[in-house]
Amino acid sequence: MEGCQSGLLARSRKPWVRQRARRFESSSLRQPAITRSVQRAVPMEACWISGPMYYVYVLRSKTDDLFYTGSTNDLARRVKEHNSGKNLSTKSRRPFKLVYYEAYLLREGAEDRERFLKTSLGKRFLKKQLKHYLNKCL
Repeated sequence: MEGCQSGLLARSRKPWVRQRARRFESSSLRQPAITRSVQRAVPMEACWISGPMYYVYVLRSKTDDLFYTGSTNDLARRVKEHNSGKNLSTKSRRPFKLVYYEAYLLREGAEDRERFLKTSLGKRFLKKQLKHYLNKCL
């Protein structure tokens, strides 16, 4: 069956279809080349990046059902701070429930993601991600 399809493509009147068919046939027959760098084994410890994780989180207020998005390097501590009223921007909207979070290795990645989630496209993404949760709670 595979030979029939490639034969049909090779007889096509369009030259770009013939080129693509030839390229596909020749690449599938070639064996992958093994280089010295691939053969060397790298210990897992050398690949692992150690250090703190950075989190982007979304809290939902139980009083007004609105979301708050933020980032931190200690998620549990930060949620406790929001619920205890130490943050001025969320003090009047407590208590909060953690509904979504993402973990990042770099602070810049977490900050960029937080900035995105605060845009209209990011809010649309969150609503899509939390669709089942929101339907269950409402």
